[in-house]
Amino acid sequence: MSSANPITRSTRRRDYDATAGQTVFTLDVPVYDLVDVEVWTKLASAVEWTQIFTGFALSFIAGNQVQATFAVAPRPTAGDPATNVRIQSARNQERVTNATRGGAVASALLEQDLDRIATVLQELRRDADEFRAGVTAAQVQQLVTGSGNVPAPTATNIGRFLRALSATTFGWVSFVSSMISDASTAGLALLTAANAAAQRTALGLASGATTTVGTSATRDIATAAEYRAKTANRAVGIAEALSAVDFVTLTDASSVIVDLSQGYNFRLTATAGVGVTRTLANPINAVPGQWGVIEFIQDSAGSRGLSFSPNYDFNNGTPPTISSAPNAVDILVYFVRSSTSIAIAPYMRAVG
Repeated sequence: MSSANPITRSTRRRDYDATAGQTVFTLDVPVYDLVDVEVWTKLASAVEWTQIFTGFALSFIAGNQVQATFAVAPRPTAGDPATNVRIQSARNQERVTNATRGGAVASALLEQDLDRIATVLQELRRDADEFRAGVTAAQVQQLVTGSGNVPAPTATNIGRFLRALSATTFGWVSFVSSMISDASTAGLALLTAANAAAQRTALGLASGATTTVGTSATRDIATAAEYRAKTANRAVGIAEALSAVDFVTLTDASSVIVDLSQGYNFRLTATAGVGVTRTLANPINAVPGQWGVIEFIQDSAGSRGLSFSPNYDFNNGTPPTISSAPNAVDILVYFVRSSTSIAIAPYMRAVG
C-alpha cells in the first residue's frame, strides 16, 4: 500500500445518496485487496441494509483506493425511489510478511504489518460502535409504525426489529435474517404470547386447569375431578392424585347409586330413614382395571342390611355377611373386570 503511513482516522466506509444515473462509487481509503471490499444498498426510506455481490465491478484507482462501478445505476432516474449505497472495507487480519532478514529487522515490512493491524482495528472499532448503538428508537418506530408510538410486540414487528439490528452487528445479517425468515408462525406466536394460557394454545396443549411446578413453570395438571373422570390430555400431580382417591360419600337409599366416574373409594353410612335393607345398584361408568374400596358403616342402631345387584361377583358366588353391631365398619374391596362384572374380594369385617 503506497503512502499508507500514517493511517489516518477513518471508519473505512463511505455512504452515498445515489444521484439519478450514478454508477460509480468510491471508497477513498487505501485498501490491500479487492476481496476485502463490501458493497451494500438500501432504499433511503428503509433502515435495513442488504449486501450485494453482483451487478458491479471493483477496481483499484490511485492511492490504492477502490471504485465500484455498477452495470445499472442503483437509482436509474430521478423518478425512482431514493437509494443509498455503502462501500466499505472489512479485512480479516493476517500476517503476510516476515519482517526479519538474517537477524535484521526489515523496517518496510514491519511498517506494512503495522498498517494492516491499524486498518483492521479501525474496522473493528466501527463495527463495535454500531453493535453498541444498535438500532435507534426512531428507526424502530419507522420500521414498525412510523407513528412515534411504542410498537406492539407482534411477531411481524419483532422479526423486523431483529433483521434491522442484525444489519448493523458484525455482519450477522445473513445468519439472523435467515433465522427470522425460517421461524415458524407457531414459534413466533409462542414468543409473542400474552400469557401462559396463550403459550399453551400456541404449543397445542390443553387449556384446562393448571398447577404451578417449581417456581415459575405451569403445566396442565388434572384436577381431582378430572382424575376421577379419567380426563384425557392431563398430567398427574401428587396432591391431585391423593385428593382424587379420597372417600366419596354415597347417598343412602333403598337402591344406592355407585358412579365409578366420581371416585375410587366410596363410603356409605346406613340411616334410619331407609330402614333395614338397602341394595348397591349395578355401578355405572365402570372402566375395566379400576379398583378401590366401598366402606359400609352401621348407624347407632345397627342391624342395617346391605345386598348387592347382579353385576357384583363374589368368591364362590356368596355375598359377604355385613356386620350388624351399632357403628360397625365393614370394608369391601372391588375390582372392575368389565362393565358388567365387579369382583368383590374377601372383605375386612368390623374394622376398628
